[in-house]
Amino acid sequence: MAVWTEVLDTNFSYPNINIYQKLKDGVLSSYEARSEEGYVFYDTTENNTILDPETAKETPVTYYYTIRIFPKIYNFDNFSLVAVRKEEYDKTLEESEV
Repeated sequence: MAVWTEVLDTNFSYPNINIYQKLKDGVLSSYEARSEEGYVFYDTTENNTILDPETAKETPVTYYYTIRIFPKIYNFDNFSLVAVRKEEYDKTLEESEV
């Protein structure tokens, strides 16, 4: 049976985001980005929109995450996640519901 472990990768330093190596039997399988407690993150390269059913216009939308998986060959030079305090996300969510 395979043994899965995860190790904090200290080669990377992103504000309020930790990168973990996911190992299968001691061999790197993937990376996992996790926001620190009290934070969420979003991808600055995403260009998501939703269709407003009332106006039929596309409206920009930002999706927030606490975990994201990356393949073992991911180039961290292109890392595009930015963390924000969860309270900021909650405030944005409340404003969008008004």
